[in-house]
Amino acid sequence: MWKREGLYLLITLLVFVALVALVALVTHVAGVLLTVAESLPRQHHKISTLESRIIGSTNGRKEQNIMGRIWMLGDNVNTDVIIPGRYNVTTDRTQLARYCLCEVLPEFAQQVRVGDVVIAGHNFGCGSSREHAPAALQACGVQVVIARSFARIFYRNAVNIGLPVLVCEEVVAASDAGQEMELDLATGIIHNRTTGQTFQAEPLNPFVARIVAAGGIIEYVRQEGALR
Repeated sequence: MWKREGLYLLITLLVFVALVALVALVTHVAGVLLTVAESLPRQHHKISTLESRIIGSTNGRKEQNIMGRIWMLGDNVNTDVIIPGRYNVTTDRTQLARYCLCEVLPEFAQQVRVGDVVIAGHNFGCGSSREHAPAALQACGVQVVIARSFARIFYRNAVNIGLPVLVCEEVVAASDAGQEMELDLATGIIHNRTTGQTFQAEPLNPFVARIVAAGGIIEYVRQEGALR
């Protein structure tokens, strides 16, 4: 009996020694590869137009004054329309931006500019609770979404990532795609630069406004230390 137990102990010891040796070997090889990699000449990645817009749209605090072109959508635009489910297998913002609104506005991802505005009807963002939908819009460069009403979870997800969402019935009825719009987030005043009309949106409540101004809930907590 004791011989069998001694054999088990010996095998366990040998396995342990082998694992230690393997870890040491892997660590050594990784160190060698890192040294080689650092000695190679650095190649600069050429940033595409789409990637440059994404970098520009996610770099910190939210500007209070927004100016851009209008993109119009209708009622009940669900999250699978904003970013189809088959592209929700990643959190890579470059990929999300590339396919944003691809089934209803195929030209959107290539033509949208940083500062542009999405205006829609009732119940915008209905459907799933995935955060991919507001993230895709933000990654494209969209700075604000204005609608007659929002699906509750989309609204919360948008605020959490620092994408302003405003309610204004009048601006939806009076706007057309391609018009130029200017918005003061602090006051909710919207000015259509194409028609000269001015509208008053429901301004963000102070707490939501602070989260959006910080660039999202994570940045707000980093700056403030807590939710308050």
